[in-house]
Amino acid sequence: MPAPAIVGSMALPAQKLRRMVALSPAWQEAIRGMERPLEAPDRVFLRDALGEYDRPLAVVSPGATHGYQLAYGGEQNYLRPNGQLFLFITVNTPQEYYDDRPAGEFYASSLFGSVMDDVASLAAADDPQSDDGTSHLMITTIQLQGWGENPEENWQSLGRFFYSGWTLDWGDGGNT
Repeated sequence: MPAPAIVGSMALPAQKLRRMVALSPAWQEAIRGMERPLEAPDRVFLRDALGEYDRPLAVVSPGATHGYQLAYGGEQNYLRPNGQLFLFITVNTPQEYYDDRPAGEFYASSLFGSVMDDVASLAAADDPQSDDGTSHLMITTIQLQGWGENPEENWQSLGRFFYSGWTLDWGDGGNT
């Protein structure tokens, strides 16, 4: 079954965030030199990352809220979409940090923070490569919801990795 088209104000923001993560220099550096290299956009998934994928990887999905807000008054009240996205990022724990948890945490937090710094700097910026001729997503807030290393009892089956989960609120004054 072919993938559904990504259209509408609930799905397009997820595609835009996917592109913003893929454009992050920190993200591109993290995937450089992997055993099974993929292009940056191919390591950022929409909704699910099913199958055998090397880390780092990221997953973007619609968040808990979506709606419309009055942007302009007048004869025809002009409503603009706004909502929330969820971004999940994982990275393997480098073997050199297996016995030094604080160093591993700083390794992971440096990557996660740098990717989010890059995403924040792209928010609402021009995107000349955009498929629909619009700017990058207008992000209004970015909040870390949780992060850490996966539990030790899962290391044998899943490997060791760090993860982070973020909510990103978006809304626009004319750019979805």
